[in-house]
Amino acid sequence: MNNIIPVVTEIENILQGADHPEKTLYQRYCTSGAELRETFVLAMIGKLIEQNRRLQSGASRAHWMTY
Repeated sequence: MNNIIPVVTEIENILQGADHPEKTLYQRYCTSGAELRETFVLAMIGKLIEQNRRLQSGASRAHWMTY
């Protein structure tokens, strides 16, 4: 597995800067070699988990603010 940090950074840049990040991410995945594809998928899973935790944390704070 390649170093995951540069891939995560690239994914973050794509998510923040692309008009259609899903297309750009898919294109990046398709043009990668097999080993980089594995790293890319692992990095995407990590970003998804990170986003889910942020959303859950925000929902928990919003819930407590209603009391």
